[in-house]
Amino acid sequence: MVTTANIISFISDGTYPYPIRFVTGEQKFKVYPYCEVVETSPRAKTEDAETITESQSFEIRLYIRYIRTLDQETANLETIEAEILNQIHTESLESGELFSEEKRWSRTPIQDVYGVQSTLSLTWQDITPSETGTRIGAGATLALGGTTLKLIRGTTGTFGRNSDNIFNDIGTKYPIKGEKLGTRSFEYAWKSADYNAIQTLINTGTPITVTLTEGSTTTNYTGLPTQQRDTQDYKGLKVVTLEVEVLT
Repeated sequence: MVTTANIISFISDGTYPYPIRFVTGEQKFKVYPYCEVVETSPRAKTEDAETITESQSFEIRLYIRYIRTLDQETANLETIEAEILNQIHTESLESGELFSEEKRWSRTPIQDVYGVQSTLSLTWQDITPSETGTRIGAGATLALGGTTLKLIRGTTGTFGRNSDNIFNDIGTKYPIKGEKLGTRSFEYAWKSADYNAIQTLINTGTPITVTLTEGSTTTNYTGLPTQQRDTQDYKGLKVVTLEVEVLT
């Protein structure tokens, strides 16, 4: 669980154009410049048969009284906002296997003095499986041939055996098992270096160790990367689907 003290600890380590007082909760007596951290929505939990979703919201309220030229104050404000956002971004606020975050700045004039209130709204969600041993299937990574890929939208796989069908004289079908089959598809965000490294493995054609990490679960395969194809998803992100033949 994240507290207002945690948030203050994160953002007070930043480098700012001038000293800023960081405080917990809404202040009755205002001494500018200062920054309030307020928990606007305490930790909440929603649970169903498949997943547990936990969410929490804060506001970081920055109060600046203008004592310099407007150009100077605006430049300083933008610097402070960017630094606070950067300090929050480098911290791990979530712990679930799947998470989402929303960080949004808004500005309003201060009524009693010449200045501005700039507010950063923070909301995030953690999603974990309801049943121990099951997996969300997101936030996974794939390591192969010295390259580690951050996977998106999970993975798909087919495992089993080849089979040929035979029929008796009354038409009853009997499948005969053949060789073991195993293929798996992985999707990752396109990066030139990653794409080229995987393509080299495909061209080499040598079986390698493939390590799939899903949350706290790690699975090792001996696999042969066979092909990859790139496309563009509906949001505009260029993505790659990689197919690996699983040998063992």
